[in-house]
Order: sequence, then structure tokens, then C-alpha cells
Amino acid sequence: MSANRLIEAAPSTAPAWLGVVVVDSPAGGARIVEIIHGSPAEDAGLLVGDIVVGVGGNSTMTASLLIAVIRKFRVGAFATIEVLRKKETIFLDTILAAKLSENDILVRRFLDRELPRFNMPALGRADETRGVSGNSADHVGDVMVLYFVGSQCSNCSHLSSELEALAVGHKSTGLVVIEVTEPLGRQLRVAPSSSMIGLPTIADLGGGYRSQVLRASKSPLVVVTDRSLHVRYIGMGTDVDFKKARRAALRALNEPF
Repeated sequence: MSANRLIEAAPSTAPAWLGVVVVDSPAGGARIVEIIHGSPAEDAGLLVGDIVVGVGGNSTMTASLLIAVIRKFRVGAFATIEVLRKKETIFLDTILAAKLSENDILVRRFLDRELPRFNMPALGRADETRGVSGNSADHVGDVMVLYFVGSQCSNCSHLSSELEALAVGHKSTGLVVIEVTEPLGRQLRVAPSSSMIGLPTIADLGGGYRSQVLRASKSPLVVVTDRSLHVRYIGMGTDVDFKKARRAALRALNEPF
């Protein structure tokens, strides 16, 4: 197992964590749109589409309220979750874990899974002189290195140089390095949440902004995909390891497709 796949246990000072991505349900409650692999939510049997309306007898009629309620529990606490599933109310039990780091959550969400398809037409226009498309469909068969850097990243210049050298050295073998900077993020009209620091995101625009696929709280963010767009490396902030990212890219170049 690669070092990038090892998830260290979060420190005991971390808040309690259920391990879901939620949005407000129009009818009330927090609708689950994603369940993090290996999380208490997965252990409890929660499913995407479930609407959480209560935890431990506490009402959770919005996504933010669910997060706030979970944080009131201690790590290792037993919790009963009240869920609406296909108009039926069910109760599921779980033991809440310590919240993982943002980098570890990204690893669990994306590593060894197909990266959600995206379309960044602004990138294609801005970079067309080098022939780089911002549509993921155009890169099936390529090994992609996606490099996101925000304006507050003061020590990213060395990594940028390393990635540029990687791109130049392996361009003929099907390696594509796509750098996305904050000005592009503004062109895409992606509004960061209050916890974000201005790092741009992968977004599927289609005929207009439709969904945010990937966001990060720290800069830089590096994602390596194989030729079938499955993530082989992902790292964020100080957890980015260029040597591991480079090895992942070179391994992907040598794999059959």
C-alpha cells in the first residue's frame, strides 16, 4: 500500500465527525450527497439521498445544524441518527469518530476512484496556444496532473517549476500538466465558502455553472489521474509530496490502457 493511501488516526482533540457531505433539503433536514469511505456514516448504513432530521434526539433540519450538532458529541460517542429514506423514517446507530484532516478526507473521497468529469472552457481559451483543453473528456487516454494554486500560496514557485519540468520531459508520452490559478477560478464564477482561502476548484460548467466537483481549503492542490481518469495521487497544502506525485504519474504512463 502506498504512503498516500495510509490514513493516520486523527488526534483526540479533533471534533466528532460523521463523514458525510450534506446540503439543505427543500422539505427540511440535511440531504446526504456523499458518504466518505470508512466513515461512521458508512458504518451506520447511511445512503446517498438519505435526509438526516435528527441526531441523538437533536433536530438537524439544515446542513449547518447537522454539523453543529455532531460537533457537540465527544469522539467515540454512540449516536442514533434519525433519517428519512423514501418517505419512511428509520433510525440508525453509529459511533462517532474523530474528524480526519482535510487532506485525509480528500484521499478517502478521490483516491483510486474516477475523478468526476469537468469542463473548464475558460482554461481552453486561455491556454489554446499550447493546445491544453479544460474538458476532462478530451484527456481520456492522457495522464493528467492537475495543479491548483491560490494567490496566498507564497511557497509554490518551486513546485510549479518541478511540474513544468515534468510536463516538458514527458509531453510526448501522453502526460498533460494543467495549472489552474485563482484568476481562472474567478472566471469560472466559483464562489468559495467561508472556509476557503481563494483556491480555485474544478467545476462542471456545461451550459452554465452546475456543480462544484472539488474544492480545497489549502493551496496548492495536486491531483494525478491515470489514462482512464482515475485518481492515483491527491495532496493538498503541506501534504503535497512532489516525489510521490511524480512516481504516480510515471507509473500511470507505463500502465496498459
